[in-house]
Amino acid sequence: MRGPNEKLNKAWCTHPKMMGHVILIMFLFLLTSCGHSSHVLSPTTADRPAGVLRQIECGAVEDCFFQAREAYLDGDVRGAVLQIQDFLKDDPPPPWKGRARLLLARAQDGLGDPSAVKYYEETLKDLPQLGDYILYYLGRSYLKNAQALKAAQVLEGLHKHYPNSLLRSQALYLAAGAYAQAEEDALAITGFETFLRLYPEDPQAASALYLIG
Repeated sequence: MRGPNEKLNKAWCTHPKMMGHVILIMFLFLLTSCGHSSHVLSPTTADRPAGVLRQIECGAVEDCFFQAREAYLDGDVRGAVLQIQDFLKDDPPPPWKGRARLLLARAQDGLGDPSAVKYYEETLKDLPQLGDYILYYLGRSYLKNAQALKAAQVLEGLHKHYPNSLLRSQALYLAAGAYAQAEEDALAITGFETFLRLYPEDPQAASALYLIG
C-alpha cells in the first residue's frame, strides 16, 4: 500500500494550473522526483543545530514556498518553520496558503509542537481534496498530545466519510486503539470487531484480536 505522504507530496509539487481534481488525483499516485513518502514524514537528514537557518530569497509566491519545502526536506525543520511563518504573513493566494499551512503542520508535528493541530484543522478547509490524509495526521497529532478521544473521533470520521481512501483500515485500527486509551472500552471493542470484519487479511488483524481480549 502506498503511504499517506505520497499524495501530500505530489499535491505540493503540482503547478497551480494543474490543480484540476482529475489531474491531481492522477498524479497523486506517482512516486517521482518530488520525493519519496519518507521525505514528508520526516526530513531526510537530522535537524540542523539551532541558529543554522536558511535565509529566504525569493520573488514569486511558488518560489518562496518551494524554498521552504526544500529546507524542510533537507532537515532544516526549524528554519523551514520560520520561513513558512513569514510566508503566511503575506497572506498568499490559493493553493499556496493551504500548502504552506500543511507543510507548517508537518514541520511542527515533527518538532513535537502541539500547535500543529491548529494548522491541520485550518488546512482541511484549504485542501479538501486531501481531507482523508489531513484527518489521518490530525488524529495522530491528537494522540501525541494525549487527546485520545478526539483522535478516535477524527480517525473514525475518516473511515466513515472517505470510502475510497487508502487509509481507511489504518484509520479504523488507530481509532479503536484510541478509544481504548480513552477508556471507552465498548467503542474500542466495536471498532476492533469492525476492523476484523472488514479487513480480515490486514497485517494488524492478529494485533486487533489480541487487543479485543
